[in-house]
Amino acid sequence: MNHVDNANVLVQIKNLKKHFPVRRAFFSGVKPSEEFVHAVDGISFDIHDREAISIVGESGCGKTTLARLILRLMEPTEGTITFDSQDLFAATKKEMRKVRVQMQAVFQDPYASLDPKKTILQIVSEPLSVNHVTKRGRETFERVNAALTAVGFTSPQRFLAKFPYELSGGQRQRVAMARAMAVNPRLIIADEPVSMLDASIRAEILNLMLNLQQEFNLTYVFITHDLAVARYVSDRMAVMYLGRIVEIGPAEDVCTKPAHPYTKALLSALPTTNPQQRHEGVEVKGEVPSAVKIPSGCRFRPRCLYAFDKCEVEPEMIKVGEGHYAACWLVEKP
Repeated sequence: MNHVDNANVLVQIKNLKKHFPVRRAFFSGVKPSEEFVHAVDGISFDIHDREAISIVGESGCGKTTLARLILRLMEPTEGTITFDSQDLFAATKKEMRKVRVQMQAVFQDPYASLDPKKTILQIVSEPLSVNHVTKRGRETFERVNAALTAVGFTSPQRFLAKFPYELSGGQRQRVAMARAMAVNPRLIIADEPVSMLDASIRAEILNLMLNLQQEFNLTYVFITHDLAVARYVSDRMAVMYLGRIVEIGPAEDVCTKPAHPYTKALLSALPTTNPQQRHEGVEVKGEVPSAVKIPSGCRFRPRCLYAFDKCEVEPEMIKVGEGHYAACWLVEKP
């Protein structure tokens, strides 16, 4: 793992909420303003400079919405996000243009995230021209060439005139990484960056990203449902459930000493080839409740086999280890 500068907070998130109004049929009798999907519902945590943090959880827990909020691709219902001490939601368009150069994204599907009508040169150079990073053609060409070389293209000139359909899935994701790297960002948000790739090249892409982090002092936010991937690439891990973070801490501690029943359930579902490393089997009952009608008290209570009377009150984050916190009444304080 990369060195984490705990003294330098790059991104600070406070009480972040994003609620989407529910659209009903005209004849349902329910007004759009009466019901909301609580996609992100009161999240607070810091992202340190040069660290890799993973946001993990089941589909629909709010991971991608959180990523889009950090990038300010949507406006919040409530809360603040500061990037290098600058309030993103109070920033003007001109100020955000400068910030966006420092924040880039790598999306899940390399087949959909690259414009099929543009060449690799046009795709990788686009953030340079849009953000007015380079002005001269030669300078742009050199930046594109350097970015493609950094992500593992040994002869980048051979690919500049190609279109995405001429590349493999792994090559496309390298191009997506090159596009993000072209503007020399400080923060990269990677939303399921290897889930659409063949198993044979997933580790290759993940190792590439870790090498880039070391070389260019990058900060990563990985959005993933795969705890094995999160453990491999992360310094810290945050587990989300129904719009809230229920556990956060060093990735190794969260995976080897999970405190929240939901985290234990996710880990128990992971396959392992070593019987000595099997996680405690934790079952859950029922299905994930609707994000429109959030359960009272602990959100995991309706599915938790250990729920008791106190769980009807929403738990606060309790410290269970060094930098390790969990929102559960059952955890033991060290």
